Amino acid sequence: MPGTQDLRPCAAAPGPRWGGDMQSPPPFPPGPSLAVRRGTCATGAFFATCAVVNALGTLRGARPFLAWCRDGAWLPPYRAVLARLVPGDCPDFR
Repeated sequence: MPGTQDLRPCAAAPGPRWGGDMQSPPPFPPGPSLAVRRGTCATGAFFATCAVVNALGTLRGARPFLAWCRDGAWLPPYRAVLARLVPGDCPDFR
């Protein structure tokens, strides 16, 4: 058919991309430079530090939030579980 492309391999296809014999493959490309590796390591350390700081900040604010949930819980199991998690001045569970 005119205008269509034949995708079948033919006998006149070129040889290996790297040229030469079939016994020697091309060398591996060079790895990232030392600056790239150090930058990647520094970026990973930065994100790990941010995760630790965020976790500490979240845990610091978790006690008042859990106490608020405990005081507003209307299902009995939730109130009992939250009272165990946040001991405090909850008169129902002393």
